[in-house]
Amino acid sequence: MLGAAMLLLGGSSNAITVSEAWDSPTGASPQVTAARTFTVPATNPGDVTLDIVLHSGGTLAYQKNSDPFVSFVDAEGASVASGDTMRFRLTGAGESASVIVRDVLSAGAIAPAFTITNT
Repeated sequence: MLGAAMLLLGGSSNAITVSEAWDSPTGASPQVTAARTFTVPATNPGDVTLDIVLHSGGTLAYQKNSDPFVSFVDAEGASVASGDTMRFRLTGAGESASVIVRDVLSAGAIAPAFTITNT
């Protein structure tokens, strides 16, 4: 577990980071990841891409802060600022999805891919 340590895979000093990697929940639909908190350097505009690595079906959605969940498709973009949180949800029984959140500026993954599995 990374605890409060900042996770950075992009390797750039102006890359977006998160408080720790997203978890990979498994269970009855819908499954929701824990929220993770972003740190966005002043030199970074805060643009991220939500890349779907695997998606067997169901509906993928993300929630930024306490806003409503928003469905997304592969390579969809979102904007974040320091202190924003994001979590992910998958609906649909017997479905799974793997996602990587990427920093557009550094072109790197903000955290490793995570998988949501609905039984």
